[in-house]
Amino acid sequence: MKPFKTYLDEDQTAQYIFAYGTLRRHQRNYYEFDLDKKLTYIYTAVLRGYKMYDLGGYPCIVETGNNNDKVVGDLFKVKDQSAVEAVRKLELNAGYIEKEIEMNDYKVITFIYEKVPENPVLIPSGSWKEK
Repeated sequence: MKPFKTYLDEDQTAQYIFAYGTLRRHQRNYYEFDLDKKLTYIYTAVLRGYKMYDLGGYPCIVETGNNNDKVVGDLFKVKDQSAVEAVRKLELNAGYIEKEIEMNDYKVITFIYEKVPENPVLIPSGSWKEK
């Protein structure tokens, strides 16, 4: 049995977001966009097959396909659709693309870079909070 499946099964039409940087709980954009009121924290999750890079004041992730690479982030259930629109606007304007991923058999949206940025600073832990 997969963890949290019962909780996630409550509403199959719900939308989920995986946040790994400044949108994670207790990070600056989490409060800036009122995500504490618009999203429900599910749990801290690990996304395999991605590497995280420090872009200065915020990170990006890039798909590698290597299961040894990982990114740590928070999985949220959307309570207020305006949160998705605000996050989408922020991320797309910063050069990210929206990607639907599978996490514990559920479709989740996150935002990634298509390729490694110039002069990348790898975050080996894969966690923005532990960089």
